[in-house]
Amino acid sequence: MPPVARLFVRTSLLMLVAGIGIGAIGLAEPSWLTHERSITHAHLLLVGWLLNFVLGVAWWMFPRIAGTVAYWAWPTAGWAMLNAGLVLRSAVDLFAGGMIGAPAPVRWASALLQVAGIAVMAALLWRRARGPSNRSTRAAAS
Repeated sequence: MPPVARLFVRTSLLMLVAGIGIGAIGLAEPSWLTHERSITHAHLLLVGWLLNFVLGVAWWMFPRIAGTVAYWAWPTAGWAMLNAGLVLRSAVDLFAGGMIGAPAPVRWASALLQVAGIAVMAALLWRRARGPSNRSTRAAAS
């Protein structure tokens, strides 16, 4: 498994523990589970666990384009942006009363970081899923 894929998968497992932890605390103490914390619970599980896991496994399993050098800078940047935005959002939801009351730059930073990270990974995986761009190879396959 490439190191970047391992980074995504390990992060997904940490986010799973964090999301389940928030849910468990909410079950034990229902008054603690505010609307903002329940959104954080869902966000950590859907974006943090599921999306990180899917992106990591996809990076591992999708074949690398023949003739290209293994690279790590762009997928690592995608991982960093996605998870920085997620951690920022979770911290604001858990400790600062939620995203609604947060300053606009914080809300924008969180959203843009997550969208940028997803866009980077989508672009990188698109190239791998598309296959070879040589016309003769595509014509021979059809």
